[in-house]
Formats: sequence, C-alpha cells, structure tokens
Amino acid sequence: MFELLSRYKMDVNFCLLFGPEYWKGTARGQIKQYFDKQWTEGKKNKSTLTWYRQKYRRCANPHLTGDPSSKLLARCIAGDMQLDGRTALFKGDSPSCKLCAQSEENETHIVLHCSALKEEREEMMEYIREEWGPEESTEWNSIPEEDQMAKLLGISQEVSEAHIRKVKIFLVKAHKKKQIYNEVINGLDKKGGKKKSRERKGLNSL
Repeated sequence: MFELLSRYKMDVNFCLLFGPEYWKGTARGQIKQYFDKQWTEGKKNKSTLTWYRQKYRRCANPHLTGDPSSKLLARCIAGDMQLDGRTALFKGDSPSCKLCAQSEENETHIVLHCSALKEEREEMMEYIREEWGPEESTEWNSIPEEDQMAKLLGISQEVSEAHIRKVKIFLVKAHKKKQIYNEVINGLDKKGGKKKSRERKGLNSL
C-alpha cells in the first residue's frame, strides 16, 4: 500500500488519518495525473507522434477523403508509410533508403531530400511556391524540417485543395517508384535475373 501511495505521490498521513473515503476520492485524481504525465513524457520520443505534438494541429483534415492518395497522405502524416527506416526494426534489414542509398528512409527523407525523387519534388514545389508567393517561398529554406513537413502536409496551416493535390501526386509517384524497386529486387531474388516482366508491369502503372 505504501509503495502505491509513494508512486502516485499521495499523502500517507492524510490517507491514514481520513481513511478509505479520502483514499478513494484522491486516488482517482492522482492516478490519472500520474499516467497523463507518463503519456506526455513518453510521446516526446515517438516518431509517429511528431506532428501530433504540434499545438496548432487540427483535429480533422478535410483533405483526407478516403481515396488511395488520401490514405498515403494520412500515413505520411502519421509517420506510418512502412518505409525501410521503420520496417528495418522488425526485418533486420538496412534502414537506408533503397532509392538513393544516401540516408535513413523515413517520411521526411522521402518528401524533402531523396535524390531519386528530385524531379517529382521539384514539380510539386514549383506549383506550391507559386501559390505561396515570393516572401513565403524565401522563408521556406530557413524553417526547421519538422515545420516544413507540417506546412507541406497541411497540418500547421490551412492549404488549398490544389496544394494538397500536388502533395498527393508526389506521394503516389514516390510510392510507385518504391513498388518498382521492390518488384525488380524480388524478381532478381526469385528468378535469378529474369525481371523484365515485373519491371515492365511496374513501369506501365505510372
């Protein structure tokens, strides 16, 4: 009992003095406060809660409409695109990006840095920069990566439907490139180099 009182920072003397009624009334509040603190501290290091932690995050995103591209956007926001930086923890593989082999593969790398997606990224950013205007575009390179992601994904501010459509198109193209890579590698692994049909199937889906 004393161990529990100590853990939840309850006054031992008051519990002994006022008995069960005090214990019942105080325990609920103290236990809730204890686990709220555990949650707050624990979420600081969880990558999937990166943008959840932002105070200005909206409770609902009107651009998540249930179509396949919206599902990709939702996964990107949640940090759950099943990229190698995450799946390597369970598969024992390398966390490096298979498309460029330059960094750990995560959502930030794919959206902002992967050199294999440079053309697709430039196409997306060209439109978005025009929408932003000169001042906002100039400011873009000076803000932290986390804020860049929040801004692009429509988390930290209202964005137009056209803006989000460009982001969705980028994510779909990135996803397809990953699919093609995986199909080619699987083809090599399973058929000893006979990969043409798999590669053609992936390219035709672009």
